[in-house]
Amino acid sequence: MELALAIRRWWGNLPAPARAAVAGLLCTLPFLHTVGFGFIENWDDDRYILLNPWLGDLSPSKVIGVFAQPYFFNYHPLTMLSYQIEHALWGPWAPGYRMVNLLLHAACGGLLFAWLTRAGASQAAALLAVALFGFHPLRVEAVVWISERKELLCALFYLAAVHVWTADDPRPGPRRMALAAALTAASLMSKAMAVSLPATLLLYDLLLRRDALRRTVWFHAGTIALAVVFSILNMRAQTGALNPGLELESRILVAAFAPAHYLATTFEPIWLSPLHPIESAPGRGRVGMIASAVVLAAALGVFLANWKRCPLVAWGVAASLVSLGPVSGIVGFGAAWAADRYSYIPSLLLLMGLVPAACRALDSANGKLRKGAAWFCLSITCLLTWGTVSYAAKWRDPVTLWTHAREQFPEAPLIRRNLADALSRKAMASQDPAERTRLLAEAARIFPADHRLLMAQAEELEGSGDADALARLLDSARRQPSISDATALWAAAKLGLLRLREGDREEAEREFDTAFARPPQAWPTVQDLLFAGRYAEEAGRVDTARAYYEEALRREPTNGDALEGLAFVLHRQGDLAGALDTLRAAVAATPGDADRARNLAVMEAEAAADVGKQR
Repeated sequence: MELALAIRRWWGNLPAPARAAVAGLLCTLPFLHTVGFGFIENWDDDRYILLNPWLGDLSPSKVIGVFAQPYFFNYHPLTMLSYQIEHALWGPWAPGYRMVNLLLHAACGGLLFAWLTRAGASQAAALLAVALFGFHPLRVEAVVWISERKELLCALFYLAAVHVWTADDPRPGPRRMALAAALTAASLMSKAMAVSLPATLLLYDLLLRRDALRRTVWFHAGTIALAVVFSILNMRAQTGALNPGLELESRILVAAFAPAHYLATTFEPIWLSPLHPIESAPGRGRVGMIASAVVLAAALGVFLANWKRCPLVAWGVAASLVSLGPVSGIVGFGAAWAADRYSYIPSLLLLMGLVPAACRALDSANGKLRKGAAWFCLSITCLLTWGTVSYAAKWRDPVTLWTHAREQFPEAPLIRRNLADALSRKAMASQDPAERTRLLAEAARIFPADHRLLMAQAEELEGSGDADALARLLDSARRQPSISDATALWAAAKLGLLRLREGDREEAEREFDTAFARPPQAWPTVQDLLFAGRYAEEAGRVDTARAYYEEALRREPTNGDALEGLAFVLHRQGDLAGALDTLRAAVAATPGDADRARNLAVMEAEAAADVGKQR
């Protein structure tokens, strides 16, 4: 009892900002054990941290570069800038990035607490709401996955913009408009999902302070225009990643089903996965999906008809649904039809609408009912915390994560491919030959067309000199129905090189034609272009290799690998001066690469020798 009284006195003496900070920091408790986890290399962490050409230093060219062009199908310069700063501080040290994610999650929880208490919720209710939000298993993907930094940054600026815009003053002045607009832009520069933010702010004015609309109409018009610009930028950036997958009618029905899916996983978070594959999307004939669409339409109708009775609740529900619009899949699907991380911002908005209204309803209830509701929420929070700690442990390493995902979706090709890739990576890092053999065999059983596994098998066959077995492996690999485009290119290029060594140039050229038939512009990632360019060089197709490297540099002008590849191509084409300039640019882009610096020294020595001969 004395301890409880001491805590209450301590809490009562804290200023409001400190209370919000403490409430936010509580959100990190279920995730503290994840700080020591490593990278999920085969789930975007390699793209964003380990192989990101924009990291390494904070040179003006790199900082400006992330604002000038998209990266990895997204235009999110502030997210990239955060990685640049961290990489300059501690390099590829996973705990550092994880701690920043935790602090961003804490900041979102603190802003939620501050907003709820300002909106009339009691401090106890606001703390419970923050706990329900912050401790929920649906938060794991956004908080624990380093590559999902964009969700946390976007949510932080999104919530801050709502906080500023919905201040008590019913007539926003120029300063508040400017700050809200700046926060909107920051949210948009963190993740494209923020294109819903202008609609969220407009909905607030429409439902809760219509008198201010005349004064704020230009603000709303400006933020909507800003959202349109960022929508166009991101749609262009995602051209290579969009996969319609389903017919438009089915995509609309799936989008209508998505809110029901997120609501179900909120109340029963037991089917969580890093990937909800598009193959598992509900079919358009499913009664449940159509029923959810009808219920969604009916619920919207009810809220629109009765918004005057509970305008804040109506805003919270409508805003949460609007925020799901950009990730609903109507425009086109990638590899997934739903994702746990997409619930982060909608959950915040829903709590902002429901909690103050629930507090007002409980104020008129008797003490027993209020105490019962508090104990119920505490019990649910404890259960959620246990679920979050358990699920977060699945993100310890790629093998653990994709083993869990395969338990949810046993036949999903991408999940099987990622698990096989994780096993192959682990095998390559193992010093135990028996363990290495076991892991590779397991990877082959799960996904025979895994690129890393195939390369290891091909290397062993090349070492043994069994050309026939190697040809059978490569031919079988490219006939796998779920083989990736890059692996198919590798298999065809390797077959071509094998035929070339056997003296069958005609067959070799046919294989090379197959391998390099896809134009550079059609490859979705820079890494794919570098991969294709390397094999085109090896096949002797120098012009083709040059086209791949030039396309890679068009997308990422400071990519050191692309610059070095182009330098070697120019050298083979006889342009020594151009090769030197390009290789110098490669060394400047990656100053810590000793091998690249040695290559430059060799090429400079060759150029000096040529000058000496001419004299």
